[in-house]
Amino acid sequence: MTEDAIKVVPDTEKQSSIDDDPDKEGVSGGASAAKTPVSLLQELYVRRGQTPKYDLVQIEGAVHEPTFKYRVTIGEFVATGCGQSKKKAKHSAAKAILEKLIGAQNSGKAGAGQPTIPDLAT
Repeated sequence: MTEDAIKVVPDTEKQSSIDDDPDKEGVSGGASAAKTPVSLLQELYVRRGQTPKYDLVQIEGAVHEPTFKYRVTIGEFVATGCGQSKKKAKHSAAKAILEKLIGAQNSGKAGAGQPTIPDLAT
């Protein structure tokens, strides 16, 4: 393949990393890889020596169309998320707890030792 055959498409639509499709892990369209809510949460807390705890709490629906519900816990913060797959439910739970953590941080109610959640809109 020649250099003329390679087409580079810039990623012009940058969205919040917690809004990304949970099925898109790793590389998304080129050089900049968006982080999933699960990986972002993991990175923020591992630095503090804490690990988010995920629990599958419920499976509902027909065998061919289940709905999964996950609970994620970090310290005093707890959130749940649902999805049509375990992966989507886990990502939904991580997104929900990130939103809670951002809300606590913005209102000044984040506990001591809680990492600063970066502005995800930039």
